[in-house]
Amino acid sequence: MIKTRAVKSSTGWKLSGRKLWTTNAPTAEWCIVFAITDAEKAARKAGGISAFLVPTDAPGFCVDSVVRLFGHAGGHEGALVLEDVDVQPWQLVGELDQGFKIALYGVSLGRIYNAARAVGQGRWALEMAVNYSKQREAFGAKIAEYQGVSFPLAEAATELHAAHLMGLNAAMLLDRGDKALKELSMAKAYSVQAGFRAVDRAIQTHGGMGLTNELGLVHAWQDLRIVNIADGTNEILTRMITQRLLAGDLDL
Repeated sequence: MIKTRAVKSSTGWKLSGRKLWTTNAPTAEWCIVFAITDAEKAARKAGGISAFLVPTDAPGFCVDSVVRLFGHAGGHEGALVLEDVDVQPWQLVGELDQGFKIALYGVSLGRIYNAARAVGQGRWALEMAVNYSKQREAFGAKIAEYQGVSFPLAEAATELHAAHLMGLNAAMLLDRGDKALKELSMAKAYSVQAGFRAVDRAIQTHGGMGLTNELGLVHAWQDLRIVNIADGTNEILTRMITQRLLAGDLDL
């Protein structure tokens, strides 16, 4: 669905288009812009998309607005507008008309990265919850002694362990040069959900204190809620897993 165009000029190309949900757009000094350089190839899904390294202070480049999430006053995502932004040959990233491969590579790295950050944040939250449960007393006993508190934490630990191993397996396949489409989708979709549940259970364990800014759990909760959508929603990833299975990729 890319609509941004790169039209050939005497010095290189002129970029024109719009882009929403660009992370770090309000503060970044450089960005990579993907644009159609050959409409016919792009229509056939045979290339035709190129990547360009663009400074955000270039004439014609504008952060039109900041996307605010969760009621925050500011945000890290922005809406970009490009109007005849000049780019020269040295700003072309990779080969002409082959930029979509770079985009897919970035998505793959984003998925393994998000899987790892979800495990890391989940482990951090779980450690906080376990330590708190061994200190907090209610009705004459440490709350860790109540199965209603300790069992959900045990389940979170089990899920995080599984997510960790899935992420390591996907990373190993990538290191071997495998595209690992199924495994990447599994690792990312499972990990971000496991991490989110772990943080949510940590908030519940802390009670009212879990909702405060002081502990940072709410920030992690919001962060992981976002990555359940970023770099491919869980539903899109499940669709990819299904497609790979139906195509005969049954190696588990």
